[in-house]
Amino acid sequence: MYKLVAIDMDGTLLNSKKQVSKENITTINEAIKKGIKIVICTGRPYSGIKPYTEIMGLDTEKEYIISQNGSYVVNGTETEVVSAKYLKSKEVNDILYFLEQLDIGKILVTPEDYLAYNCKINEEMKYDASLVFKEIKKFDEDNERLDNLDVLKVMIMDKVEKIEHLSNRIPKVIIDNFYVVRSTPYLIEIMAKNTDKGYGLSQLAKHLNINHDEIIAIGDELNDVGMFNIAGLKVAMQNANNIIKEKANFITLSNDDHGVSYAIKHFILK
Repeated sequence: MYKLVAIDMDGTLLNSKKQVSKENITTINEAIKKGIKIVICTGRPYSGIKPYTEIMGLDTEKEYIISQNGSYVVNGTETEVVSAKYLKSKEVNDILYFLEQLDIGKILVTPEDYLAYNCKINEEMKYDASLVFKEIKKFDEDNERLDNLDVLKVMIMDKVEKIEHLSNRIPKVIIDNFYVVRSTPYLIEIMAKNTDKGYGLSQLAKHLNINHDEIIAIGDELNDVGMFNIAGLKVAMQNANNIIKEKANFITLSNDDHGVSYAIKHFILK
């Protein structure tokens, strides 16, 4: 018997227009009425999730959200923090030392802010910030100290070809000591080691006293591998990355064909 469904947002719950379909909303509400925990599990910050949880009825103190790729787990009103995994100041400095010489977009992500660090604010950064309803601020090196920040992750955003080039040249010391994932073609994220969606999901499952085999995970991209690794049932979207499809127990319809609704009906509401 499944008790919790963890659902990715972009490419999964959201269609190509970045909307939640009426079909998905209706099915999610039916599952909630049956006592199923519906949990958004995304790389987005809370600000980029809240407008969607509001229309689905998930913006309450009793519901939960896994944000920032598992590093920040809160309830639906962000009044209870279940888990927060920050980078240590030395770790942030180590990452920035590697990136310092590169002409590339760099953002420090805290629970509150997107901070552009020692770089121009490029089009990819503006686009990503618009998706999550964030304003990018410049990190003020004269008046701010890195060790005073609660940094959840460092995001590298730029033209796809620059990210492609960089992704094959990340030093082994970074890969060995951090969780590094290319979650979209224009974005690489660097987080604390062993922190991913699976970590956030396991923290929440422990908090709710839910076993891993009672969890369904639905996703489409490489940053969903973590939650696939711990979920009892792994569901890939038809539009998913091939690696995700290979790890899945079931392939549902695409994000433009209400694949989340189809999967929940198949395994929960049948």
